[in-house]
Formats: sequence, structure tokens, C-alpha cells
Amino acid sequence: MSDHQPPFRGTELGAAAHGLAELPPLVQVAECELLRRRMAAVARGEAVLLHIGQGAAPAPAPSEGSLGERLGMLLQLANVLTYATALPVIRIGWMIGQGTGVRSAREMYDGSARALNLIRAAIAGWSPDRRRTHDRIRAFAAGSERGARHRDRAEETARGLAFLRACGVDPDRLAGGEFFVGHEGLLPDYEVALTRFGGDQRPYATSGHLLWMGDRAGGVDGTLVEHFARIRNPIAVGLGPTTEPDQVLGLLDRLDPCREPGRLTFVLGAGAGRIRDVLPTLVEKVTAEGALVCWVSDPVRGNADRTSKGWSACRFDRVLDEARAFVEVHQALGTHPGGVSLDTGGQRATGSATGRAELPGGPLSGDQSLDLVFTLAEAYRGRAGADGPLSSNDTAAAIATAKLRPD
Repeated sequence: MSDHQPPFRGTELGAAAHGLAELPPLVQVAECELLRRRMAAVARGEAVLLHIGQGAAPAPAPSEGSLGERLGMLLQLANVLTYATALPVIRIGWMIGQGTGVRSAREMYDGSARALNLIRAAIAGWSPDRRRTHDRIRAFAAGSERGARHRDRAEETARGLAFLRACGVDPDRLAGGEFFVGHEGLLPDYEVALTRFGGDQRPYATSGHLLWMGDRAGGVDGTLVEHFARIRNPIAVGLGPTTEPDQVLGLLDRLDPCREPGRLTFVLGAGAGRIRDVLPTLVEKVTAEGALVCWVSDPVRGNADRTSKGWSACRFDRVLDEARAFVEVHQALGTHPGGVSLDTGGQRATGSATGRAELPGGPLSGDQSLDLVFTLAEAYRGRAGADGPLSSNDTAAAIATAKLRPD
């Protein structure tokens, strides 16, 4: 970040968002700084990112049940990924921000505050049935053709999680219960109004820990990019199959001129048919610039198409193909596949484990999400050359879990 750049001032705020400047921050500066350190670990290859919720914006006032479903699903997926990779998993959810039906900046703030209160209460008091993850994994392995393909790995993972609990490590409280939130910054005035200063007098966005910039953000000189260049939060940038290397390098220079590890996360949804062509060039160009960024796969968005009814749908076999290819490309380049972003509706979401997720926005079902994470885990293990049973990871996973206690 260019530290000499001053933040936006109140006179630049739109009238609709101006009142938010007097309200409490949604997230704390110290939490944003903690995520900066966690993202630096991902960029160095010392951790993996699991992000849920990129494909569909949250409702303006999510219910406790819907949030609990998504949070429970994220914890299960993080358990599997942590155990299989023997790396700490950084958990981020898109559960606040611009939601469907939001009509004002204040409504957006109030809905986000309510969601955060529910999330924090759930994390602080999380007391699931100790066998929930174990039984869910076994049910997945026994319940479908796709699950049967992961049966041996699933059984080993379930036994490994039981081993961790016997050692006094609770997989449902990974990294001391850390959980981060982020959203796409669609409204610059809203983001500016919720900018606060840390003890070092540097500006932080307190609307979320991780701020996203999508395809609609405009060029390198756009208003949103200008604001993101000033704040200290980690920044995620969505990339697609037609993203040009020069565009990525321009954003790199604008948003990460000092080349801070983990400052930038590039989230690529290229499509199964394009990722082997698109990703190597982007990684090589960014690496040549001396940048240590987080590379994250978004295979659901990358393979979305339209049904005859106009819904966004995903061919799930293509989703799995892109996830595997993402890891394999990084393996060939000697770089770290930083993680995955996916949209899951929780355990009750519909969708065949072998076909399409034919829902608006294409959220994956619980079985599809587990299938994707097991597929990724196998790809990671192939990358490390560890083709033996997952039980060899028991001690390593316990150590990885303990690595990221709150500083």
C-alpha cells in the first residue's frame, strides 16, 4: 500500500451514507490486522484459504438458521481440508454486505451488524454434537456414487478427526475460533463512511475484514480501486477467463506497490476448459513482478451457465475439473495453490452430487461441497507426494491447528 496517500474525507461522502460515519465499526481494526497476517501465511504457502459465499449475495437480514447452516458447513469443510493438507485453514465467509433487496446504506449496515452478532455468538458458544462432522462425512461417503469414490479417504479423515479430539484438539474450534467476513465493495460511499483509523493512524475499512473487487469495479483508476489502494485491509480481486495480464499487473501496481505478502488475493474463475491456458500466464507474470499474492480458485463461478429457465447453473463435473487443474497448474509452476472460494447453501441446499446445481446463483449442496473439498484435498496430497493413508497426517494436523492461535 502507498502509505503517503490520505484517506477520503467526509466531504466526499454521498448523503445517503454520510450518517454511517458516526456509527460503530462493524469489524475491529485489530481483526483486520490479524487477517493481514493470516493472508501473508497463505501467500507464503503456510496455510490454505477456505471462502464460502462468493456466488450469491446474502439477504439483508439473514436468519439464525440460515447462518447456522452455512457456518456449520464451513466448519465441516475446514475440518476436512485441515486434516487432509496438514495446513491451517483460514475461514472467511461472505455473510454480510450488499444483500438482495437492500434499499439503503443504513439497511445494509443494520443487516450486516445483525449477521455479525449471530456469527460471533455462534462461534463463541459453538457446541455441536461431537459426532456431527464424523457422521456427516460417513453419510456422504455412503450416500452417493461420488461419495463412494471418496470412501476410504472419508473413513480415514473421520478416524483422524476422532484422534484429534482424543488428543484434546477440537476441530470445530480451529485456530482459536477465528472467523473472518468479507464482501464485494459495490458502494464506494458506504465503504468510505465505515473507514476508521488504527493506532498507527492508517485507514482500515471496518465494513468487513476482506474487501472484494469484482468485474464491475471499473478500471485501474476507478473510484473503488482508489479507495482500496488507501486502506490497509487485505484485498481480493476477482479474475475471469478474459482477464488480460496487463490488467492484473496494473491492479498489482495500484493496490500492492510495496509487494506485501498476502496484501492481494487473486480469485480466478476461468472455467474448466480455460484454466490451464489462463492461470500459468497470470501466475508467471505476477511472480516475475516480485509479488507474493494469494491464488484462490473459484470453480463454481468459472463454470456457471444459464438453464432454459434463465437460472445460473453449474456442471458439477466441470467444477471438479477446474479445482483439480488449479492445483496441478501450481504444482507444475512450483507455486502455492492458496485455496478455494465456493458458494454453498449449507446442508439443506438441493442439487445432485453428480449433475448441476440448478438454483439461482448456483449454490452447491452439502454433498457437492464435501465432494469438492475431498477432491481438492486429494490434489493437494498429490502435490506433496504424500500418497499414503491420511492417518499419517494426524500429528501434523494437530500441530497445524495449534499454529494459528490468536496473537
